[in-house]
Amino acid sequence: MPELPEVENFRQLLLPLVSETTALQLTRGSLEKQPPRNFLSDDEIQKINKGKYCVSAARRKGKQLCLLLKNKSSTSYLFVHMGMTGRIATQGNIPKLKELSAKAEYPPPSTYLSFSAGDYEVSFSDPRKFGHVLLKESMEEFEELAPDALNEAVGKRTWILAKLSDQSIGIKALILDQKRCVSGVGNWVADEVLYQIQMHPDQAYLTTDEAANLLDTLLNILQFAVKALKENKEFPYEWLFHYRWNKKKPTKDQKGRSVTYLTSGGRTSAIVASIQKKISRKRTIVYKQKQGKDKEARSSESIKKEATAKEKGPNKTTDKISKKKGGSTKRKSSQVVAVAEERSQETNLRRSSRLRAT
Repeated sequence: MPELPEVENFRQLLLPLVSETTALQLTRGSLEKQPPRNFLSDDEIQKINKGKYCVSAARRKGKQLCLLLKNKSSTSYLFVHMGMTGRIATQGNIPKLKELSAKAEYPPPSTYLSFSAGDYEVSFSDPRKFGHVLLKESMEEFEELAPDALNEAVGKRTWILAKLSDQSIGIKALILDQKRCVSGVGNWVADEVLYQIQMHPDQAYLTTDEAANLLDTLLNILQFAVKALKENKEFPYEWLFHYRWNKKKPTKDQKGRSVTYLTSGGRTSAIVASIQKKISRKRTIVYKQKQGKDKEARSSESIKKEATAKEKGPNKTTDKISKKKGGSTKRKSSQVVAVAEERSQETNLRRSSRLRAT
């Protein structure tokens, strides 16, 4: 699946379509081949072609691309997602994916849509048909995504670190979720980051320092990969990327360490088990209590004990004793009052009888 570096490369191929005066034209591919299920209808294609829409910007967030379309009266948004095997190509640049060779044929096989502005043309192809091309009236496809792992990693660093730290879910599943902490990370990028920071994909409850290290490493990998793809250069040979693809035969990384495979976050993960060990941990939550100017930090374990004690209620033995003590005290005091009243009555009777005798 094309990940952020590949999709950013595709975005750059779309940039020459941006124009204030030259309208965008869309052309369906071969009618013999059915396009992906989530695809533009013929009516939507005609709407764009007849509406004289110009491309005002070509944007990317995560793995999602968007062409901003404007004419004199309205704005629309054309979203393109690559799915498993989608790619954007031009006559002189047919990007190679790990799953797809870079053949010289243009347009590539399984091309379902071509975009043109003046003399410039790009095509969208998708052999496995998991991608989509959708026309929307708002930026909803972008709005539901987490911050972009490349463009927003610095500006939203504090927010992202909070989402990465102290989570019960395994770290790979966390960073693969496009809506949770960052968007744009796919399988090979996730494996590369965890390999370079020597972290197990199922590791949970990251410390703040670990989260910061992960985010910094992720940003470095993405920046390098985007530049390398643009310049048609290989990734560094010490990267796990070069050794992770063949699951059928034993593989070793550049330093001779065995590469093994496991399932993490629902995806096959390549790891070097000798350096990527899972550490058993419990969550550490900071609870702040105001005691004047002092603030106390307690672990969740102490919080749980306290909560359990509250759920059980007061100590029954102590409660019974206090009730008994309280009851006996009440009984004693009532008896004293009764005796006093009897004595008072006797005294009064004696006085009255003496008066009668007199």
